[in-house]
Amino acid sequence: MIMFNCGDIVKILIPNVANSGYDYRLNARAEIGSFVACRVMNRKYIGVVLGVGDSGLAQSRIKDVDMVFDYKLPESDLRWIKQMSNWTLMTMGGVLRLIINVPDAFLPPRVEQMYQFVNSAARRITNARQMVMDAFAMNDNTPMSVNDIINISHVSGAVVRTMIKNGTLIPTDAREISPDEFRHIYSDVGNIKLNPEQASAAAQIGAAIDNGGFSVHLIDG
Repeated sequence: MIMFNCGDIVKILIPNVANSGYDYRLNARAEIGSFVACRVMNRKYIGVVLGVGDSGLAQSRIKDVDMVFDYKLPESDLRWIKQMSNWTLMTMGGVLRLIINVPDAFLPPRVEQMYQFVNSAARRITNARQMVMDAFAMNDNTPMSVNDIINISHVSGAVVRTMIKNGTLIPTDAREISPDEFRHIYSDVGNIKLNPEQASAAAQIGAAIDNGGFSVHLIDG
């Protein structure tokens, strides 16, 4: 295993079809196979350290990498990339593009700000603000995001922004956004009475949600 130090010039393989590696200066320790963030013509890429830089460019013309990640591509995969490049006559960068085709996977998780409702007798309670209060009350005053508040209370974004500005809603912790699961569990309002047919339909839909997976329901009317 070859370990490079901060400031060393290394060859970085970029996942595009036009290259077999460019020289960059490291801003942290890295080894062969380490993933790095770098730029080509101001475009962001996730590349892989191939080895010692060999372009012969002047130090002033060599750019720094943006970041060195803690994970790496196994050297066996790098050998496969070289063999595949020779066999198919593709550039090594073109082969790497087949492996690293979702660069967003290297980004930190997306988060959203959560807000807590703070009641104040000094502020006038409008109908819209009362709806926001009710939304928090029905969920045991659990912090919610702006989208949560809008979806549950059915008020406009302007109402929520005003309440944030005047301190009725105060920021608390941030929450990671996960597109693959329900983002929050809300309690039923409890003031809606269903007739027997509606209750039966709601029970079937609720059971399907609890079981997970995909299901289809046709709602008449």
